[in-house]
Amino acid sequence: MDYLIPGLAGFLVGGGIYAATYQKVFPKVSQVADFGARVIPELWNVSPWSFILFFVTFTLLLFHFFRLKEL
Repeated sequence: MDYLIPGLAGFLVGGGIYAATYQKVFPKVSQVADFGARVIPELWNVSPWSFILFFVTFTLLLFHFFRLKEL
């Protein structure tokens, strides 16, 4: 309960800053970061199945690590 008021104030201030700067910042960011309708394997120029295999392997190793560290 101690952080309810400051947390709510932070949400409101952050939302206000976002709303105030959106019209100026978004067009510049969208020009730089517009890759179109592409997926990560296309951007990295790898096979989709190799990306899936890497992602699944990484996720399983991460879960195993968490289990060993009891997190």
